[in-house]
Amino acid sequence: MCKHLSLCLSLFLSICLCHSFCVCVCVCVCACVCVCVCVCVCTLSLLSGVCGLSSSVQRQFHVVKEEKTWTEAQQYCREKFTDLATIDDMAEMEKITSAVQFPGVNLGWIGLKYGISPKWQWSLAGRDFYGENKAEFRNWGKSQLDGTRGEYCAAIMPGGWWHDLLCRRTFPFICYDEKSSTQPYVLVKEVKTWRESQRYCREKHTDLASVRNQRENDQIVAFTAPANSFVWIGLFRDTWEWSDGSSSSFRHWDPTEPNYVDPKEHGLCAEIWPSGQWNDKPCNYHENFICYEGEVKRTEIVRVKLQVASHVDLDDPDVQAAFLQQIGQRLRSKGLPANATLTWRKQSDGKVFHKEKNGKKKKRDEL
Repeated sequence: MCKHLSLCLSLFLSICLCHSFCVCVCVCVCACVCVCVCVCVCTLSLLSGVCGLSSSVQRQFHVVKEEKTWTEAQQYCREKFTDLATIDDMAEMEKITSAVQFPGVNLGWIGLKYGISPKWQWSLAGRDFYGENKAEFRNWGKSQLDGTRGEYCAAIMPGGWWHDLLCRRTFPFICYDEKSSTQPYVLVKEVKTWRESQRYCREKHTDLASVRNQRENDQIVAFTAPANSFVWIGLFRDTWEWSDGSSSSFRHWDPTEPNYVDPKEHGLCAEIWPSGQWNDKPCNYHENFICYEGEVKRTEIVRVKLQVASHVDLDDPDVQAAFLQQIGQRLRSKGLPANATLTWRKQSDGKVFHKEKNGKKKKRDEL
């Protein structure tokens, strides 16, 4: 029996958007693709859709005990594997931390290098967390984005506008906890720097809060009102770039790093310490390094029918994004790789869902 059957069943028992009981019949093939048909006791709208997974085999990391400069290490990794290591989240970070604690490994280059084009990005780097353009939402106040030097991080003001501030300043902060199905936000009134806030949120919850749309911005404003001050959110600006061109915003610097020593003469690159935290260092030093092997893409599609309450608008992008987030959380709790992605597939008319009429079958939608 395919090990994903229980995963499929538990998923479909939760997708009826009104409070009802669902009975599902699933058939799994050897590739672990589960086709499920669910009947939900619900008196309202019947829609057709598809439950699908676009996942990939996790990266394989390799510690190379030869000592090379960052550029030499990059060339070696590209010839023997895929590239110097790119790290997407804490799960991958923990794997690498275990690897660099082997005897004979002291420090190791990873694929991060100081670039020339600063950009804003979110601390929470999960690729299935953001829908289309959701990572690009901004709500800057007037006369903001005036910082030109150093590291800048974003705080939300009581009125809901965002302010760019030096990351070393101390404020309360708001965490996001993906394990909470009722209230994912946690306000911490203790003041910390942005990096201290990030570390606290990652240790005790998931990460600093991201803001993907105006609705979430309004929710966070209401939730942070008791602080009555600036409150750190998960947005930060830096100029670091990954060797393989990845857009991963994951960072795991030591609290005192990066300190940007001598960036012009040899360039700055990131190394990982045995503790797992990162340090910036001139790229001409000779060190061990960490390569990764490329991902193997795999797509799984499962067709389903959903019954939803009539007031639920499944054409609303926010509803679709919230639905994907719930599915992603449930699948990850059942063992789905952290780098798996879920996306809705639109049909030729641009819609994701279609209502079925008079029991006739319509073309099913895809996730």
